[in-house]
Amino acid sequence: MHIETIPAMVQKTSIPTNQSWMRWLPPMLGLLVYLPTLGYGFVWDDRFAIVGNSSLRSWSTVPQMLWGKLDPTVAMYRPVTSLVQFLEYQVFGLHPWGYHLTSAVLHAVACALVFRVALALCADLRCAVLAGALFAVQAVHLEAVAWASTVGDPLVTCFILAGFLAYLRYRRQRSVLWLSAVCACLFLGLMTKETALVLPLLFAAYELICGDQDSRRLRVNLLPATSLIAIVVIYAVLRGRAYAGFVANESKLPFSTLLFTWPSLLVGYLRLLLVPYPLSPFYENDYVLAPSAAFWMPLAVLAAVGVAIYWVSRRVEGGRLVRFCAVAMVVCIIPVLDLNIFQFREVLHDRFVYVPSVFFALLVAWLLLRATQRLRAAAPVYAAVGALVLIGQACALFVQQPCWRSDFTLWSHAAQVAPRNPRASFALANEYLERGELPRAEQELERIVGLVHAPKAFFMLAQTRMLQGRFAAAEDPLRQAIALAPERPAQQLMLAQCLEQLGRRDEAIAAYRAEAAVESQFKQAAIERLSQLSPAKR
Repeated sequence: MHIETIPAMVQKTSIPTNQSWMRWLPPMLGLLVYLPTLGYGFVWDDRFAIVGNSSLRSWSTVPQMLWGKLDPTVAMYRPVTSLVQFLEYQVFGLHPWGYHLTSAVLHAVACALVFRVALALCADLRCAVLAGALFAVQAVHLEAVAWASTVGDPLVTCFILAGFLAYLRYRRQRSVLWLSAVCACLFLGLMTKETALVLPLLFAAYELICGDQDSRRLRVNLLPATSLIAIVVIYAVLRGRAYAGFVANESKLPFSTLLFTWPSLLVGYLRLLLVPYPLSPFYENDYVLAPSAAFWMPLAVLAAVGVAIYWVSRRVEGGRLVRFCAVAMVVCIIPVLDLNIFQFREVLHDRFVYVPSVFFALLVAWLLLRATQRLRAAAPVYAAVGALVLIGQACALFVQQPCWRSDFTLWSHAAQVAPRNPRASFALANEYLERGELPRAEQELERIVGLVHAPKAFFMLAQTRMLQGRFAAAEDPLRQAIALAPERPAQQLMLAQCLEQLGRRDEAIAAYRAEAAVESQFKQAAIERLSQLSPAKR
């Protein structure tokens, strides 16, 4: 017969004095494994969020950063994250190592909090240490920690975990001081990233699964519930003053597409947690538009996983902890189920499992503990199995970590992992162009136009061929770009230049006139060239 209790529900968990050093293992491990990133540069959106972000340069932008619309093109109200990046710039300038150090330190703090949450929930020091250490070395965290622009992910995770710990203290002591700490963590978390909205849902899940009748009474929960609602309302008002609408609608997908895509999306995130290789900024996951096999098969996998977790939870000690961890993982992934907040065909990213992986690490540590408890040498076996799990994750981490060293290494890796994702190939093509490797850039652009008819890709393909002096080969992609986006500036201008090189002056004049008819920065250049060509024509 198993026992359906969680020790932290009834008493405070303490660490024996002779084992107090073990609390430092997870944060030290979390810091050490990311020290190599201090030699990495800025990558991906860092050039916009940090290098080219003029709001980081002057203290006069801080009020706008905290209370106003900092960037009208991006509906993200994250003033605490913006403030952290501002302070990073003031301290480190444009030296990437400082930004990577900040992310590594925040990851270490998150590891320490994971240890504390695990200890509070399972009341077993070995389990808590393994959970914190597993969180520290999980390879899927690479995007969230090795990328300077995602400093908000470990930061909001710290607020969520601190808020959850404060809530556990509050429900044991019913102290207004601890409730104030819960509210402060929720508010700061929301001001860091919208993901913090999962915190009240975690409280509800904990009470429903791990609580008792007394802890679920309305009289007991009225004060914390109203306090949390008040915090969310205050945040919504502040966000509403800065941006119209709570979330952006980038992709404008119908609900049916979201519904049919969710099972494959959740299975994809589960795969990242279980087998974090290969990892990439982009994957080949796509939308599921109808109830086909791409919908039913992942749904069946999720159902099987759910049944298995429930079956295990009914047969191991601390089954409620197993069920809570599983539900908490789902709760923490809810914010990214609205795929409309991402760019078109952006379905899955590693950084979105940073928070859910907290409860995955605890679940793995607890199940390993229960699986080895009846063995004759339970403690050594648990340590050995745990070490093997950590070594496997660490190997996956260190093998893939260098991919984040530079844009070139990142996009080269992404194009290998997801060759049918045009975003990866497009980013790599840009890198080849900047490096002057025109044949390789042409190869990547040819791959892109074979995947999707994007006018920008056709235009860049033509430009690359013209730079190599292959004007005849550039004409066709230019005409395809114009056919796909007739009003796009610079296309007719480049076509005219291409036709000039081919000796087709009349066609070139017609293309110059077409460019001059478009209101753009290239209009004057087209008019000037027309004035030079017209006399020759006569």
